[in-house]
Amino acid sequence: PGARITSRAGRLVLDGARVAVTDASGGAGGGVTVEASESVVLRDEGRIETHAVNEVGGHIRIRTPSLVAIAPTAIFPTGLVTTAVGEGDGGNIQLLADSIRLLRGAQVRSSTTGDGHGGQIVLRSDEFIAGGRSLIGVAGGVFSETTGDATWGDGGDIRVDAHRGLVRDGAVVGTVSLSNGLGGNIAVAGGSFDIRDGGLVQANTRGSGPGGAVRIDLRGGLSMWVSPRPPGDNTPPPPTGIRTDSGPYT
Repeated sequence: PGARITSRAGRLVLDGARVAVTDASGGAGGGVTVEASESVVLRDEGRIETHAVNEVGGHIRIRTPSLVAIAPTAIFPTGLVTTAVGEGDGGNIQLLADSIRLLRGAQVRSSTTGDGHGGQIVLRSDEFIAGGRSLIGVAGGVFSETTGDATWGDGGDIRVDAHRGLVRDGAVVGTVSLSNGLGGNIAVAGGSFDIRDGGLVQANTRGSGPGGAVRIDLRGGLSMWVSPRPPGDNTPPPPTGIRTDSGPYT
């Protein structure tokens, strides 16, 4: 089996630092488990990540009252990242918290390059906020992607289950397939969910496979809106809302 890291702490802070597992043994990928009784804070390229070559990608599992990731000046990813290259499936990400905030370009991302399927991402929280881009324009949010021009890997699914959810200011909850496989699906469930001012929930395909579906199941309703422009500002409003390339939206 691949290497595994388990961390149990009150507060975990990664400011430009990484907790990482890399496997190229051809077996099952390793993983990272974090249980923090107070909070997890990831700043400016601080991230928890797994990387696997020709094997199942390592999983990331986090349980904490609060996760905050912020990346205003970062060039490389800040947040939670799993990658798999070759034949292995991408690693799954499971995040359980009272509050999840992905700000200024911070990401939760699972990606695979090859014939493996994309990893599944599940976020469950009372409050979920994804907002803003970094100074160099990197969008924050939640992403699952499969790449490879001649590959057949399907995109991984994303599920966000929150009592209150908000995607704003250029942040994205999105799946994309750049291969011949199926695009990943997105499910948004829980209480209420707002998408505003350039926020997007989107399932895309750029390969030959069909795009994924977006399913909304909320008790408190869905709202989508763009703030009014100041007088004299004639710039077009940013794309905001829900988009699918070829899959259904329900």
